[in-house]
Amino acid sequence: GEVVLAEQSHWTSPVSGATYPARWRVRVAAHGLDLVLEPRLAAQEWHTRLRYWEGAVTVADAAGTARGLGYVEMTGY
Repeated sequence: GEVVLAEQSHWTSPVSGATYPARWRVRVAAHGLDLVLEPRLAAQEWHTRLRYWEGAVTVADAAGTARGLGYVEMTGY
């Protein structure tokens, strides 16, 4: 309950048909964090034996004032 992660949109791969979260809101109230993470490019799915999504994301606070870059990796979709 200390960290709340909510999907805000999705992207569906035209190659595999898998649907991945494509925008997230991350809240950590104890630290005053309320962040939005969004892929810099939606099509960052890897096409290996195990299909997964990994790539660069932009990070902003909910008001859009703090900006940064990050990295997200997702499997199981």
